[in-house]
Amino acid sequence: LRAPIKQNQTVAARSLTQVSRRAIIGRNFEIIGGSGVGRKTRSPASARVVIGDNVSLGMGAIVIGPVHIGDDVRIGAGAVVVHNVESGKSVAGVPAREVRTCGEESRT
Repeated sequence: LRAPIKQNQTVAARSLTQVSRRAIIGRNFEIIGGSGVGRKTRSPASARVVIGDNVSLGMGAIVIGPVHIGDDVRIGAGAVVVHNVESGKSVAGVPAREVRTCGEESRT
């Protein structure tokens, strides 16, 4: 991890996990192995990934900026996030799309 570490960061990694030093990450961030947070190669240096508080990044998920991830967001395993994610949402897929609002009852 090259990003500044704040309170309650959790990294559970047995495989390569990368976080850009230019990323801004909030409190209570959880990242599972094989995941990555960074910006597009040709983005200007000012283009950043900003991740809010209480965000969980599932195994193998990738966040490619510049994007803003709100507070209380869950990103599913293997998701590829290339757009902003509003606070309180869960996203999954390639590219990542909203699958539910956090706290919303299951539809099963």
